[in-house]
Order: sequence, then structure tokens, then C-alpha cells
Amino acid sequence: MTGHPDDHSLSGEPHIRSNEFTPDPREEEVARRLAEEQLSHDPIEERARHSVFDEPAVLPNRPSVLIERDWSCRSCGYNLRGLMTGHRCPECGCVEMYEPPRDGELTYAQWLERRRDPGSRYTPWVVAGTVPLLALPFAVFSGMFSVEHFLFVNFVILAPVMSEVLKIAIPAVLIERRTSMVNRPGQIYLMALGTAVIFTIVQNVIYFALYYKNPAAVLMAYRWFICVFLHSLCTGIAAYGLSCIWEKSQREERSLGITKASPYIVAAIVVHGTFNACVFALGFAGYGF
Repeated sequence: MTGHPDDHSLSGEPHIRSNEFTPDPREEEVARRLAEEQLSHDPIEERARHSVFDEPAVLPNRPSVLIERDWSCRSCGYNLRGLMTGHRCPECGCVEMYEPPRDGELTYAQWLERRRDPGSRYTPWVVAGTVPLLALPFAVFSGMFSVEHFLFVNFVILAPVMSEVLKIAIPAVLIERRTSMVNRPGQIYLMALGTAVIFTIVQNVIYFALYYKNPAAVLMAYRWFICVFLHSLCTGIAAYGLSCIWEKSQREERSLGITKASPYIVAAIVVHGTFNACVFALGFAGYGF
């Protein structure tokens, strides 16, 4: 045991010690980081995202209120408009414990309305067109990633998971954290499909420069046509899920996490992995390029 025996007793408190108190320098660093984080976030946004109406109504004897606007069940998505809070969902039987915000309350809807700028209708399209370029480092990393000792696992599992997650990463973060910068579902598809095309181009350039020195015409056609279609299809599935989440968030004016789109992202990974597994099996059987 090290240290003075009184270090963990009442006499070890700073205001009781006889000697001068020396603060831990690490506390100053933590305080500085907290201050920087607070400055980097919009305080109104943080309050709106953590409104009391984002908390479940679990207090006893809390009166039920009529849901007079579109308000989906968090379990199955059924529209509960016209029902009372605390009523079981007619579709899945789940009890909806959240209620729409009341007029005059600080809510996510108010923050979203404040952030919308009707005069800058072209800005979201410019942002959507720029996002695929921001994914270039991800595309290079994905193209360079290779695990030769686990070729099947890499080709069928690791590569599809990494590729589909990285392609949708920036659009997903933008939709969740900067919702006001998107005002049309088409912008989500532009970001996602543009990123898919960037990924295909970068991967093909890397593959033909490092792995395929003198590629046959059929291989080039496969890489430039089939792979573009595959990436676009898979990313389109994930983009559809993000679009559904974004539209529901705008319609109900409440914050919905991108985790709700996870089934669509998983579906994109499965489609990509299944296609790669078929290509791998054909190559193993002697029908490869």
C-alpha cells in the first residue's frame, strides 16, 4: 500500500489539509477538452435533441394525451395518429411511451425549423455533390486493403462489410448530425451513389495498377460495368434506408438515429457478399478471368 494513510480519509480533503493544495494538471486538460467540445456543439441543438419529449413517459399517473399528428410506433412504424398515448399499437401491440411535443416547448422540430434556410436552396445540392469527393480516402483504403492469407474471408466477408459501411458513412453522419443541410431525398441518393461510383473508379485504378498488369478485355468490362452496377445497387439499398429515416424524421419532426437504417445496410452487405461468393466459386471451378 502506498501513500499516506489519510489520503483516502476525510483529512485528505483539499480544504482540510494543512499543506498547500496542488491541483492535478490532468484536470486542467480535461476541463479544456470539455470547453472545446461545448464550443463545437450547438447548445440549442443539444437541448432540442434531448428534449423531455424524447424521454419515455413512464411516470405513474401521467395522463394520456391524444396524438393529433403523424407519430409512428418506434417498434414497427405504424402511424398512431388518432390514438391516445399509452395505447397499444394496433399493428404490433407495443405500447408507445413517447408523445409528440406540445406547442411552445423547446423541441427538435423548432431547432430544425430555425436551421432551415429557404434562401439557400442550392446549397444542399452543392453539399451532396461534394460528399463523394470527401470519400476518396476511404475508397483508396478500401482498394488497398487485402488479406492474402484469408482470401475467401476477405473477399466474401471483410471487403463487402468494409466497402458498404465506408460508402455510406459520410452521408449517414451528415443526415443524423446536419439534418438541415438535406432538404430532398434525391440529395441522399446523389451522395450515396456518387460515392459508389468514386469507390469503383478508385478500386479499378488500384487493381489494374497493382494486381492486373495486362488485363483481358473481358476482365476490364467486368470491372467497369458489372462492378459499377454492383456498387450502385448495394449502395442504393442502403441509401433507400437512410432516405426512409430522413423522410420520417422530417415528417414527424423528431430526431431519429441512423441505426434505424441498419437492416438496409446489412442487406447491402449481404447482396455484395453473396455476389462475391458466387464469383469466388466460379473462379475456384475454373470459370474465372
